[in-house]
Amino acid sequence: VGVDAAGLVDCVDVIFETDTGETCDKVSFGKFLEQVLDLRGSCSAKVKDIMDLRKYFRTMNYQILSVVEHTNARLAGIEEQLVLSRLASTSVATASVATSFSGSLYQSQGNAQ
Repeated sequence: VGVDAAGLVDCVDVIFETDTGETCDKVSFGKFLEQVLDLRGSCSAKVKDIMDLRKYFRTMNYQILSVVEHTNARLAGIEEQLVLSRLASTSVATASVATSFSGSLYQSQGNAQ
């Protein structure tokens, strides 16, 4: 039928992919045959092919955008925890210094009397 077998192997990820971009384990024989025939070298791209490609890229773009937004939200949470941790450790260090200073001040006043 004019299909390059090596090229078909390279396209296995596209053949076993759903419309939403997820990988599936099985495809119907009709869908498989349709995709194999679409991969013939004598086939030229049609408007439908370009529209399908556009739909595919939009879907993948939205999925990537969703992952990036989720990652940014997680990063913001981590940054907030880091700031709170630093503030807490700074407060403990300041309290420790103040206690140490007041203790040494008390001792020096006791020695002066």
